Amino acid sequence: MKRALALLTALLMLPLCAAGRAEEPAREIAVEIRNGSDRETDGEPLRDGSDETGLALKKDRQTGFFLVLPEDGSCAAVYLRLTAEPAKAELQILNEKKKWQTAVGEERPGVQILFDTRGITGKARMLLTFPAAEACTVLEARCFTAGALPEYVHRWEKGGRTDVLMAARTLEEIDTRTLGALLSAGRKTAVAAMGTEAALPAAWDRLWDAGLRTAPVVYAPDGRSADAMAVLAGWCRSMQPLLLATDAELEAVAPEAVRNAADPAWNRESAAESGIWAVPDSCGFDRAEEAAGHLAERSGEAIRAWCEDRFASAEHADPAEIPYPADRDADGYLPEGAEEFVYEDEEKGLWAYLSRTLQVEIVRYAMPEVPHRWFEASVIFRPEAESFGQHTYVNAAFRDQQIYPETLAQTSRLVFAVNGDYYPNRAEKKWPTGDIIRQRQVLHEYEERHSMKFPNLDTLAVRDDGSFSVYAAGEISAAKLLAQGDVHDALSFGPYLVRDGEMRIYNGYSAEVPEPRSAYGMIAPGHLFFVMAEGKMPGKGEKGFDLWTLAELMYARGCTQAMNVDGGSTAVMVFMGHRLNRTGKGTALGSPRNQHELFGIGTSDRVYTDMADGKKK
Repeated sequence: MKRALALLTALLMLPLCAAGRAEEPAREIAVEIRNGSDRETDGEPLRDGSDETGLALKKDRQTGFFLVLPEDGSCAAVYLRLTAEPAKAELQILNEKKKWQTAVGEERPGVQILFDTRGITGKARMLLTFPAAEACTVLEARCFTAGALPEYVHRWEKGGRTDVLMAARTLEEIDTRTLGALLSAGRKTAVAAMGTEAALPAAWDRLWDAGLRTAPVVYAPDGRSADAMAVLAGWCRSMQPLLLATDAELEAVAPEAVRNAADPAWNRESAAESGIWAVPDSCGFDRAEEAAGHLAERSGEAIRAWCEDRFASAEHADPAEIPYPADRDADGYLPEGAEEFVYEDEEKGLWAYLSRTLQVEIVRYAMPEVPHRWFEASVIFRPEAESFGQHTYVNAAFRDQQIYPETLAQTSRLVFAVNGDYYPNRAEKKWPTGDIIRQRQVLHEYEERHSMKFPNLDTLAVRDDGSFSVYAAGEISAAKLLAQGDVHDALSFGPYLVRDGEMRIYNGYSAEVPEPRSAYGMIAPGHLFFVMAEGKMPGKGEKGFDLWTLAELMYARGCTQAMNVDGGSTAVMVFMGHRLNRTGKGTALGSPRNQHELFGIGTSDRVYTDMADGKKK
């Protein structure tokens, strides 16, 4: 019994012993330090803990020094304390070809840098890259063995989305009392400053002592004077604060910065990199504590509302005018035994279809002053009974025969149909096609040699539960998508416009060009949303949507996933066998491109057959 108790006690003590070993303090190692000219220098001033001594580096855009690390691999970490923040810091080693190669690197590492160096031995080079030629002094360069590092070694975390952003002209102006109160209240808080100051390392110490652990952001001016509003708007986008608190000087430009951060048209490059963000509240440091007690819930609703405002003036008929049957069930479907409901009013621009398993509602919109004209289709269905997917020409004489879209839709008796990604055009020209799945078969895989400017070959996966998923080009293979088991079709075109509830501002090739556009979106599984924008109309008629307008519209209508598919003369929207939109091959009015497939849902005997029968409408 005693032996059993002793064994149990020993087992229980094992985690405590392991934890104890993990907490053993690291030991500082004195290593040889060489200056930028590779000459040995006195390393003691870099380990004396004083900001009055150090190693002055050559003023340059790229500069550095050398470390000779122990051959036994005992050095586990290198800690630096600098007087200027580099854009990039790299610890390099000589490779087999005697060329310097980066072993550890970090973008915007701050002025207190901690590198994990395990496995690095012998001579190493610390390379610092600045936005412009910079005079920098290394105040400390300390090396440690594995273990718990001393308290004076500050391990800063990388930032991201934050609850509160405190912004000031300099770090010295940050109100550390307010900062400490926000952190104590559990508010994730970030700090940013417009410029540097002589006491930069000491300013970081002051923020650390106040409880901040997320590395402060300091604007790197690239030798240019800072536009305070533009820099502040950029921070709002990248950190997406629920509350922006500023010092007295920045408070004057904060309202304009907040407006621009939410405007997709302001600084497209910044919007493409960080997205857009509507800051719910802003104030000065004096009100930050009070305002932080009433933070809004994090959501994209403010951005969605901003996007909705852009289209609020569009002319359209009210869908409430559609005379839907009174006996619809709670989910909007027809009851058992009821006949299909079909409504078409081309003059008003309203179309609708109802069955026991499918709801389709289409509204035509126009903004003559732009000019814009487009169609929006809301498609709601029961995934256990209906499926949105590929439909090919029923009467095809050979595989992938291309035919007029209305004829194709009519032979399949499709209630609702839209064009796809028109991948055969790329395949025929031996261009990269992207990830293509049709009816659970992989037809093409994304190729790394892809160099097309447009489309960028993002992927949209159509799933059995009535949902869409979007992926960046090359992010996932068609084979891996198929292996997930619930993907029956995958289209490749792009760019994707909305992903996981966040709108994307695409700034790639042709983003600003107005074109006839077609887009797929998902509001929720079993609730899909489609847009067909007309374009290339003659004279002063509609030229189409640019990709920014298309993304904003899809987001405004509640899409959580959305992607641009082939447009131009490929773009069609077909209801009950009749094409709704005007389109033309490269010019104005006329016939759309022949296609071998449409994507659609629902079948009905009430679909028109005039084209399939060889008759004109």
